[in-house]
Amino acid sequence: MPGLETAEAELSAAKSKSSPFGRLVDAEKIATADTAAPTATRELSAEQRTHDRRQLSELLTQVDAELEDLMETIEDQLGPVVRTLTRC
Repeated sequence: MPGLETAEAELSAAKSKSSPFGRLVDAEKIATADTAAPTATRELSAEQRTHDRRQLSELLTQVDAELEDLMETIEDQLGPVVRTLTRC
């Protein structure tokens, strides 16, 4: 069965050549590239850290309220349409 072995070898070679990212991405370049993103850090004082955390907390509270309003709007506007579609 040399034909079967040859076919299996060719299939194995084709699988190893194919990129998991598709034909537009060179997997070898990705494997050898430095994947660490550059980061800029700075030291914060305790006061700055507290200020940042307070700002984040306020922003999250605002986002939560806006999300709640959005969900109510979606339910009010889309709810009847979805119920109508499910009746059909």
